[in-house]
Amino acid sequence: MAALNHEQQAKLEARNYKPFDNSGTVPLNVPGAGCTVEAELDISERFRHGVNDFRQDRLVVREVAMLAVMDAITDKDSWTDKVFDETVVAKWRVEAMAMPLISEPAWEWCVLELRGKAKLAKEREFTTTLETGSACAKADARYFIFTLNTKTGIPIPTSRYGRRAQDGDTFSLKFQWRPAEVRFCNGSDTEVEITSYINNLHPVEHDSLYRTIGKIISKAIPMWNEILVKDYNNRYPLRITVEGAVFEPLSYPNELDDLVDADISDPTAFAAALRRARAYMNLPEQPRDINSALHFASDGDDEMPDFESDFAGEIDRALRWKHNRLRKIVHPEPGTDYTYEQWKEGKAPRPDPPKLHYLGGEKAGFHHEYQTVRLEGDFQEKGLQVIIKLAGIELTPEKPVFEGGNWHLKVWHQFLALSRPRESSKKRNAQRLFVKVNAKTYDTATVQTELGHQ
Repeated sequence: MAALNHEQQAKLEARNYKPFDNSGTVPLNVPGAGCTVEAELDISERFRHGVNDFRQDRLVVREVAMLAVMDAITDKDSWTDKVFDETVVAKWRVEAMAMPLISEPAWEWCVLELRGKAKLAKEREFTTTLETGSACAKADARYFIFTLNTKTGIPIPTSRYGRRAQDGDTFSLKFQWRPAEVRFCNGSDTEVEITSYINNLHPVEHDSLYRTIGKIISKAIPMWNEILVKDYNNRYPLRITVEGAVFEPLSYPNELDDLVDADISDPTAFAAALRRARAYMNLPEQPRDINSALHFASDGDDEMPDFESDFAGEIDRALRWKHNRLRKIVHPEPGTDYTYEQWKEGKAPRPDPPKLHYLGGEKAGFHHEYQTVRLEGDFQEKGLQVIIKLAGIELTPEKPVFEGGNWHLKVWHQFLALSRPRESSKKRNAQRLFVKVNAKTYDTATVQTELGHQ
């Protein structure tokens, strides 16, 4: 395609800056019709999406472990009642403390947070989970119980959705997956009806299914309210903040410095130096299960430098290589900088890039503004656009797991939230849905350098 000249580019930009409008009273101006398909509102005026847009603050591994524990507990039957039963909580504690990275402070935080979530879950009939910069919401089958009374059920979808930055085109010239228009029915209520065609679903022949899908959307809206991310704010602040990696032992063993300058021409001195070097190299190392991803040799090599063949040339690198493998990562604890109550109120510090600390900046406290989203209020007049997909899979003893396709983001860049109600003809145990989210990586190089050379 030929490059646009200045006049064409100016016209295109002017066209893109027009307010979006699909009212029918003026020429249509929406992404792909009236302006480019990539056109979108400024971040301050819209929800975040998954294509080269939203980035989650990176979490420390202990917070990830805490999220996993809380997510597992909220999958248990009657967890909203059991979490207040000290006998049950004591049993859960034993199970959780046997897991890597769950310490006493981490478990105490989890219990407090779970009890707060339980109270909200009883009011909402669903719960949020994996609450970080974004979040997920989940409910059991009773939340969508009406679907069992329809002739046509909603099968388990055939693919999983993920989020990742992706190069290349985000728009297909071959087809578009058209959204259905959804209108709110009664004032501030979440009840909706579908007012347009659903892809490949005849509106007359499948009228009852249209109504069922409308009910599902109505039930999904309160859940969307709890997970959509507005402008530049995260839904939740971090539970644990750090300014850099901390290790034990902190310092390099300076008593071995003289080995670097050992006189290899003196057989006696060289033999003594070699014995000391071998003794240090044979020290037991830290287990490499949890911490394996955070062990970095000074040159990135996982093999010990051959200091015995080339003592003068390799001993310094070998000693530092071994030091990195002897270090124990000191995992930060929740509740150190702020309590659960302060976190819940938003009185937690913003995560700063490590480089700001190195330049002399101090971590400043702030008040996290928890977001309030009400689609039924904000879009009462405009309505919503919802992409609907029905699909099914068959699981057998020979094939008990459906892997789906590759991780990708379906449809287009303004795909903001996803709900996946599932109905099964047979009871399936331990169903799992996998999700991913983009993470900030601006400080990766700094952290790797710190891990490799501190």
